[in-house]
Amino acid sequence: LNTLDFNWNIIEVPRFEDRLEQLQHFIEEHGHYNVHRSYGDLGNWFHKMKGNFVFGKKHFMENQYPKLLEMGVDMNVAVQGRKRRRRKRRNNDGDVKDDDQTAQEGLGNDS
Repeated sequence: LNTLDFNWNIIEVPRFEDRLEQLQHFIEEHGHYNVHRSYGDLGNWFHKMKGNFVFGKKHFMENQYPKLLEMGVDMNVAVQGRKRRRRKRRNNDGDVKDDDQTAQEGLGNDS
């Protein structure tokens, strides 16, 4: 494959610092840092960072989150903006219930 000039570097993953730079440009352009997931690669990356924050991923919290804080990005605010989606489920009787009702029934709360 080398003789055919095969490209062994098919996927180039941007470094964290590159994403920080893109985020800084986004902030300058839009006036906020809460990048929606539909905003392409940067949106997907920021969504992943919010997930890392919510789940307290060690590498993120120790190495990456401090850099976001230095930029003024408060992940507590970023994750509060997320809307919880309610999925509808059918029970065995054919009744449609949302996740909150299903969770309450699972805990023995019939309210």
